[in-house]
Amino acid sequence: MSLLRPIVVLALSAVCMGYAATVITAPSSNNRPIIGVLSQELSRSLENEWGELNYTSFIAASYVKFLESAGARVVPIKINREMSYYTDVINSINGLLIPGGANFYNTSGYGLAGEILYNLAIDLNNQGDYFPIWGTCLGFELLIYLMAGKDDPRIVCDAWDKADPLDFEIGFNKSKIFSPAPSSVVDILATEPVTANFHRWCVTKELLTEANIVNDIDILATSVDHEGLRYVAAFESKTYPFFAVQFHPEKPAYEWNIREKNIPHTANSIHVSSYFAEFFVNEARKSTHQFPTLEKERSSLIYNYAPTYTGAANKTYDQCYFFTD
Repeated sequence: MSLLRPIVVLALSAVCMGYAATVITAPSSNNRPIIGVLSQELSRSLENEWGELNYTSFIAASYVKFLESAGARVVPIKINREMSYYTDVINSINGLLIPGGANFYNTSGYGLAGEILYNLAIDLNNQGDYFPIWGTCLGFELLIYLMAGKDDPRIVCDAWDKADPLDFEIGFNKSKIFSPAPSSVVDILATEPVTANFHRWCVTKELLTEANIVNDIDILATSVDHEGLRYVAAFESKTYPFFAVQFHPEKPAYEWNIREKNIPHTANSIHVSSYFAEFFVNEARKSTHQFPTLEKERSSLIYNYAPTYTGAANKTYDQCYFFTD
């Protein structure tokens, strides 16, 4: 492929050509995709600053912008709700993004809601109803945890505030994520420090083997932490349209805090991040779910909430959506 060919053309042409065969059959393209983003409890730093306002959960605005940049709308998914809420929302949206965060164990609303949504997505796909999931950082770890039957396969590591290239695995170019990628994206990822890593837990190939899920996923790339530990950086399910990366593709374009020094903001890092956004939104286009009424759709969208500028307080996120319900 030409290095100069626009990424959006390549991403759209990839939809037309189709990805590698999967168990699930994807329907025709939906040009009005809506993706749910899972909320979570306030982090300690956010709680210290905004906890007195009775906020119960939040979503970093960078995830919303990431998806909107590729042509999707966003619905915030609340935590600590009844099963009927999650069933209704997953049957109304076209994909799920599970963002990074702090904790996913069953004491967290994020973890409980994530498990419910994961199981609902499994059921949908088993019925031939195409429904993709994207996991970023803690979302990556949550998917691994659930695939392993809630037997945590992670190990403590130090990959905080670290920008890295990806070390691709053999066969990565046949994967759903990377087979449509232009050579410019692959070359940048393989040679430049364009992935923003902010995690203190890692999953290695050996741990995935011990967890008996290494045959359920395709490991696509690895990276190395500050101490030289090699960990899995990207994978996709062999059976379901589930994709995950340990790094943060939303940060290069949308997070500018000066406390963390190694978020890449180069033109190439933005080019790569845009590819990941377009890839997942194109996956969501394969879902034909819709809200039962236009009124319900409109009342569910993130547009009903105003983001708060949190970056001025030197927090991790420049903007956040806060929720009280």
